[in-house]
Amino acid sequence: MLSRLFLIWTVCLLISAHAMSSEKVTLQLRWHHQAQFIGYYTAKTKGYYDEVGLDVTIQAGGPGIIPWQEVISGRADYGIENTNALTAFMSGEPIIALAAIYQHSPSAFLTKRSSGIKHPTDLAGKKVMIFPGGQDPELMLLLKQAELSKANISLIPTSTDLNDLINDKVDVYNAYISNEPYALEQKNIPYRLIKPADYGIDFYSDILIANRLTVNEKRQQIDKFISASLKGWQYALSHPEEAIALFKKEYPTNKDLGYLRYELNIAHELIMPGLIEIGHMNPERWQHIADMLAEADLIRKNRSIEGFIYQPKENFDWSEWEPILYSAAGLILLLLVFSFYLLSLNLKLKREINIRQAAEQQLKRLATHDSLTGLANRPALSAHLDMIIKLARRKNLNPSILFIDLDGFKEVNDTHGHSVGDQALIHFAKKTKALLRESDIFGRLGGDEFLILIEDSTQEGAHNLASKILSNLETPFISKNSFSQLSASIGIAIYKNHAETLDLFLTRADKAMYDVKNNGKSGIGIAAPFQPIQ
Repeated sequence: MLSRLFLIWTVCLLISAHAMSSEKVTLQLRWHHQAQFIGYYTAKTKGYYDEVGLDVTIQAGGPGIIPWQEVISGRADYGIENTNALTAFMSGEPIIALAAIYQHSPSAFLTKRSSGIKHPTDLAGKKVMIFPGGQDPELMLLLKQAELSKANISLIPTSTDLNDLINDKVDVYNAYISNEPYALEQKNIPYRLIKPADYGIDFYSDILIANRLTVNEKRQQIDKFISASLKGWQYALSHPEEAIALFKKEYPTNKDLGYLRYELNIAHELIMPGLIEIGHMNPERWQHIADMLAEADLIRKNRSIEGFIYQPKENFDWSEWEPILYSAAGLILLLLVFSFYLLSLNLKLKREINIRQAAEQQLKRLATHDSLTGLANRPALSAHLDMIIKLARRKNLNPSILFIDLDGFKEVNDTHGHSVGDQALIHFAKKTKALLRESDIFGRLGGDEFLILIEDSTQEGAHNLASKILSNLETPFISKNSFSQLSASIGIAIYKNHAETLDLFLTRADKAMYDVKNNGKSGIGIAAPFQPIQ
């Protein structure tokens, strides 16, 4: 009996191993290994391609390598392209778009601020670098819209060397907003970006493509590759630090950790995973892009985009899976013999794991949240404030701090006891939180001190919010048949000078609050603007 079971087990394993043998496929990138393609590296290193039976080689791009040409020639199975994929399709090439990872293109013209170039029309008479052969459709369209041509600008095939811009060999450099600006920032070189999207040219980018002629014979492989790739992107964008660490370990790059973080942060903004499903393509938007390019004579006008966008197979063909399903059924029957023996042990283990996971989740929450009010605690507030200041410097925002100290709280504790005092704090936190937007950060520093962080605000807006908080406090807090009247001293600081540090910003709000407390309490104080030391 045991020998027969062993024979059945061996046969099932052999059949399963054959069914799951990996297909070798090659992905051709548009450029060198970098965080721009982090989702594909993550799908490989996390084993997502292996799970669907694909052995994927990720091939770096570089000067002279055009991904759609690599795919059509058969040197690669898949490629990453910009809207150049559409222009190739409209010229008769058998290209098919599988997924658009970037909902907005990172392509832009980059200039040094010292050049005085601000708008596309300022490019007249300038030396402009761009990829040759129409590889930058959005940039070519931007030049067309500005009525610029070879007659009034000097178009130079890109050297892909940013030093040509730094050393003034050219006036304008074709760049990705997720890449070259960081290099200039590290060299303290002020710059400007001329982005097509600011002029109504909003294209997809980093489009996953394949050869349309092989779709029918490779449809299963294509569906598996798309699914595993998008899973890799989802994980990478949700776990950026881990994804970067995996990438640096497996792929050569001369970019430091800060560079990769910058690149991935910008990519996150362009991919928009919180609003749009990763890889989503809208046929109407593709048609609009084609119409814009055709109107500017950058593509043929008499060809439809039908057949350019990949449509997953709707009717599943079970006959293709029958051999595997029968083999799997035999294997499952054999495994069921052992499953009953392990079931009780597994249930016990799961219970222990659930108890430990619940305890770990509770500990994690306690590390970042105030145990009484459920608001962000001091360490979490510090981390949020650091992030808000960095965002303000990058996007030129004006965040604000409301530093709140409850007046009369000590009397509530002394008169009614700490239990009533705790309920008063919880009541204040709940009422105040109802006044805030989802993006506002509300936390408790400790005792009766609270902090509200607003990502971008005017002084008037911050003052209006503070007034609403004071108005809420005019209604007495009732607990255990007792009435407790609280008020608050609120200090407001607006962050306008990006040279100001986190500690100085917080100190200004704190001082404004104490000025109110020392002058009669129950009011609002506006901190004096930051004055850097000369």
